[in-house]
Amino acid sequence: MNYYKAIVAYDGTDYQGWQSQKHGKTIQDVLIKTFKNTFFQPILIAGASRTDARVHALGQVIGIQTPLELPSSRLMQIWNENLPNSILLKNLEQSQNIFNPRLNVVEKIYQYDFALEKLSPFDSRYCLFFNKKIDLEKLLRLPEVFIGTHDFRSFCTGDDFDSTVKTIDDITIYRLDDRIRIIFKGQSFLRYMIRRIVGAMLVVSASKNLDQADLKNALDQKDPQQSLFTAPPQGLTLISIKYKE
Repeated sequence: MNYYKAIVAYDGTDYQGWQSQKHGKTIQDVLIKTFKNTFFQPILIAGASRTDARVHALGQVIGIQTPLELPSSRLMQIWNENLPNSILLKNLEQSQNIFNPRLNVVEKIYQYDFALEKLSPFDSRYCLFFNKKIDLEKLLRLPEVFIGTHDFRSFCTGDDFDSTVKTIDDITIYRLDDRIRIIFKGQSFLRYMIRRIVGAMLVVSASKNLDQADLKNALDQKDPQQSLFTAPPQGLTLISIKYKE
């Protein structure tokens, strides 16, 4: 058996997320199907992050097991030539042992983009149009509610069986020419966690009746049924994943 590590980028618009499932096309399924149809060999693929439907990635990391033996550069070239334009292997290298992309993760970086004016149809695939006026100064103060170690049960699906205590190392907000970008850094995140945090911050920054204390109260209640806005998936992109050396 041969083992590889790869970095994958994809436009998640037309996919039901990363993880293989019975219904709907996923990134993992397309990678496996394309490999088998191209090389006529079995393959196992594991991803570092289970991005959801319509979520994108520039730096998804995957581990590969296959009996096929080819130089890494040649394997990546042929595989890429047969993948759809929405998926690209950015890097592929052979490993001496099985590479588990979920182990030894130090940091994951995600970004969420939103715009306050409607963008072109091309840009709108990767950016939320938020059609409410926001208080930008207020928005810039809100991340401090979430930075650090907290129980984020109020900001996940509510179906997470493991601990909902997570640590967010940093949340940074940038004003770009045509959009606002929020960068999240942390070792791991719960399902919908970033989208629920972004949605909550947008609603509070657009409201005269809500403030930082309301976010803190929602966090403290540990209630996944809280009614604050969940930002849609198209603005979210997995940027990179860092590992221990």
